[in-house]
Amino acid sequence: MMLKDALERFQSQFKTEADCIAFMEETRWPNGFKCPSCSCSDAYRITTRVLPLFECKGCNIQTSLTANTIMHRSRTPIRKWLLTLFLVSSSEGSVNAVRLANLLQVTYKTAWSMLHKIRRLISRWDAGHLLSGDVEAKHEIYMKQIIVTEERMKQEKSIIVARGSGHADEVSVEHEASDRPYYKLKLVGRESEARKPLSDEERQIFVELHCQRQLCSFQFNAKSSPNRKFPYEEVKEYWVDGYHSGNTCEKYSPYGWNAAAVNARIKECPFLYPLSIIAAEGFRWINETFFGIGMKYAQSYIDEYCFRMNYGWGQGSSPLLRLSQLALTDGNNKVDEADSQRSVRGNLSRYNASAA
Repeated sequence: MMLKDALERFQSQFKTEADCIAFMEETRWPNGFKCPSCSCSDAYRITTRVLPLFECKGCNIQTSLTANTIMHRSRTPIRKWLLTLFLVSSSEGSVNAVRLANLLQVTYKTAWSMLHKIRRLISRWDAGHLLSGDVEAKHEIYMKQIIVTEERMKQEKSIIVARGSGHADEVSVEHEASDRPYYKLKLVGRESEARKPLSDEERQIFVELHCQRQLCSFQFNAKSSPNRKFPYEEVKEYWVDGYHSGNTCEKYSPYGWNAAAVNARIKECPFLYPLSIIAAEGFRWINETFFGIGMKYAQSYIDEYCFRMNYGWGQGSSPLLRLSQLALTDGNNKVDEADSQRSVRGNLSRYNASAA
């Protein structure tokens, strides 16, 4: 689904600001308003405001629709927030801050801040969900250089792509299946030698941080998986072979998986595809959408990619509903960015200590 299609779908589903507010209210309080202070469900609805405002009959505290959420005290209209959530959760609709600023008619700073808050929310949510069941993992290279020189290889980063057969989700969305796969792509944090195989200690750190204690099985860099039957016959036309292409005019033709061509098939059933192709598709999306990003926020962009896999690609669930639920969770406005960054640095420091 391209960006234009995503916009048309959004406009047909949410025609007015009132439609967006109604969706957000139903998402935050599906069983009716509940006071975040005393849990009382009896409240007066104040209709003189643009956004719904409730005054609890028990403690007399007023609560708005966006109170204590990532939209807390935001001047940006709800419809623009919902459009941003819709685009981030769409398979091909995710945008960079420059394009989002043009779509919403807001400043670049506002667009970047909205996207950053959403990605940070996704990263925090992903950190609390550990891989379970049968887990397979693979060491890949992020920002892998085609022309290998000493300077270019310094830009490469080690990353672990993993998939668990169980999807543990505390808040069920439309009876989500618990046995569907869950994906994680996590930067290792090495400062150099990204192509060097991971040590046993680095693998153990990944398991401790991102896997449940009791796993059915764990395979690292497995050559094959008994749970996967890769449809080679269906996608063999996506393999570009420079030596058998029949093109004799060119001295050299690149060969390998055409990630752009296999994109649609991956989204239908990503579990059938090797982890290397899943990672390559994520790298392609980052390069084509953001044209290169700094390492400071690279993990949050990668987590956004994983979110769409875990809640969208062939999963039968609603990524927009899930993301809206996360955005409207009480207490998200109190998360301090410094604490989040310290947590990330703490995890990476363990990898760096093991590599030293």
